[in-house]
Amino acid sequence: MKKKENELFTSQHVTWKKMLAAKPIKNQAAVFQKHDENHIKATEKKEKPKYLIPPLSWIIRPRLHKDIILDEIGSGILNLCDGIRTIEDIIEDFSQQHKLTFHEARASITGYMKLLVQRGILAIASQE
Repeated sequence: MKKKENELFTSQHVTWKKMLAAKPIKNQAAVFQKHDENHIKATEKKEKPKYLIPPLSWIIRPRLHKDIILDEIGSGILNLCDGIRTIEDIIEDFSQQHKLTFHEARASITGYMKLLVQRGILAIASQE
């Protein structure tokens, strides 16, 4: 029983190591603009739904883009996602800037990056 627990701990530890070594990259299909002094506006283009054909498409006008405005902290995180820095580097920078422990910063950054990946703003490149 003890051996299985050690294997589980080791496999989870390796998963965290891989996650921390991954490099976040901005979505190249998205357009990033400065919204105001401290905010970034990310525009992701969406494809027209296939079910919208004339005459239905004359009535229903779908939005072919999605705008997301990132606040000051989100803009700072996005600016650090250059494809060179690892997630661990970003967490360390964030923890120093905001006077947090590494684990507090990790919880915030990984949750926020997950949200950006789901919204199509970021992609994560793992090292394998």
